[in-house]
Amino acid sequence: MLDGNVYRVLSRLHGIETDIAGPNARKVFAPLANRLVSREAPDLYNQAIMEFGALLCTPVSPQCMFCPFNEQCEALLTGRQHQLPVKSKKAPVRNRYFHYIIFRQDGRVGMRKREAKDIWQGLYDFYLVEAPQALDTEQLLEGTDLRPWLPALILGKISPVLTHQLTHQKVFARFWQVDVSDRVDPLELALKCGIAFCEPTQIHALPKPVMIDNYLKTHLF
Repeated sequence: MLDGNVYRVLSRLHGIETDIAGPNARKVFAPLANRLVSREAPDLYNQAIMEFGALLCTPVSPQCMFCPFNEQCEALLTGRQHQLPVKSKKAPVRNRYFHYIIFRQDGRVGMRKREAKDIWQGLYDFYLVEAPQALDTEQLLEGTDLRPWLPALILGKISPVLTHQLTHQKVFARFWQVDVSDRVDPLELALKCGIAFCEPTQIHALPKPVMIDNYLKTHLF
């Protein structure tokens, strides 16, 4: 069994600098732990090494003077008992709030290529308004550059909040379907919003994030 105590004892005793919070930790420590385990009484060995880590080889102020391995401990011999084990801190998860406006005009849908160095770079989504918090419909439409066109835009279906978990980010997304009336010049709107109106066959061929692809399949095509 590999718990925090076992990682700490083995790391200090053998001077192992592998990050115990990293993806390779188990590959490094498991074979070593298996070699040391008692074949006659593995349960007693596991209990002993965990208690040893909890009582003597503690995270702070380890009792090195009383340690029976103090003449073999690499961490103690090299003065690294307070540096081992190496454990990186998990990056905090960043919450992001995406508000997508899906412009529809004569069977076509406004698509946008993500150019910025951000998630989904080079993939296609819709006109996006990102905000520090979730916005309702009024806040969204009044806070964009769409105000001159609002009287000629017809609001359609609004999705519930959909979530998408990434490594260090969590995306909360809502989708607003908006029909573009004949009173709006689609080219002018496309230029203003950085989108291109695409036919369904064109959209199928575009590379898209999973969230966008799932939404299209479920709600549009």
